[in-house]
Amino acid sequence: MENGTLKSLNLYRNIIDVDGARSIGKMLESNKSLEFLDIGHNRIRQTGLKAICDGMLTNPDCKLNKLSICANFINDDGLNYLFEKLVLPSYSGRKQQLTHIYLKKNFMSEYNKISLAAKVAEKKVNVFVDDFRAVDFLVKEKLERSIWISPV
Repeated sequence: MENGTLKSLNLYRNIIDVDGARSIGKMLESNKSLEFLDIGHNRIRQTGLKAICDGMLTNPDCKLNKLSICANFINDDGLNYLFEKLVLPSYSGRKQQLTHIYLKKNFMSEYNKISLAAKVAEKKVNVFVDDFRAVDFLVKEKLERSIWISPV
């Protein structure tokens, strides 16, 4: 991407698949201005997310720090890769890249959600993750003391 002033790119609900995500990853290898990318409600899956992460990792001048990947059929493996490479700095050997991640409505298991939230808390990483707001309610001790009401 030649544009040096673009700071925000919204590609929400554009039927982007793995090949499109690879193109985004290729763009991120050289982009030095983009700070926010919304690729929610597409079809990038874990392979596409890995390509985007790898593009960011290739570029030492990448400024992207807010990423929205809601509803993209991404499983635990893809999200673990994202966190290991771009959020948890001691795992990747790099500084923390992402400060805001929007990832609701993917295929993350509750177990993995609790595990990632615990790693973020343990490392004292300052990151906002929309899907971690409910993690406190998934702790076993709180679940045992909860009353669940569902419609009949």
